[in-house]
Amino acid sequence: MQEQDSEKSRIILEAAARLMQHKSFKDLSMDELAQEAGVAKGTLYLYFRSKGDIYLTLLVEGVRRLTELVGNVAGDKKTTARDKLESILDTSLRFMKESPLFGNIPILALPGATPEEIEEGIRQDFFPKLEQVKKSLASIFKQGTRNREFRKLDPKRLAGVFLHLLEYCFVHSLLLADHPTEPEIEIAFVKDFFFKGILS
Repeated sequence: MQEQDSEKSRIILEAAARLMQHKSFKDLSMDELAQEAGVAKGTLYLYFRSKGDIYLTLLVEGVRRLTELVGNVAGDKKTTARDKLESILDTSLRFMKESPLFGNIPILALPGATPEEIEEGIRQDFFPKLEQVKKSLASIFKQGTRNREFRKLDPKRLAGVFLHLLEYCFVHSLLLADHPTEPEIEIAFVKDFFFKGILS
């Protein structure tokens, strides 16, 4: 029974993710979501308390996977700091492209339009995981400074900048560009900019 519940929940989340490629949270209706998921509207409420609960679940699952990804890369003792950062960029790209939940949703950007009903959930469940991501990134920058790969700069600030650049790769390519580009192009740009700077 638990397996069936999990499968139904996944179907609903994937349907929400598809709809959110084209609709804002505000414009998304539970009727529309039920139709997209192929379930009765009442079934949605068996798995999620509200539209906001679905939104929060997508956010938390996205940042959980990012936390896992960055933590695994940071823990590799044999890799240079630069290689770790490039790996995070490349792996996150694969993750975003291959995941039916997050393929076209810029997870890191979603909290910017957080509905009030899930602000508490964001504070309790989303931001602590995001802090874990920043700590793992900071440890990579400390390694890079220690090994003289990078200049001596505040690793926490570097982690924040890197995270924003990672967000940029997806937000710009999907939402902000006049002519949407592929995330690969933005990631190549970020690598070039981050590691070489802008001075000629």
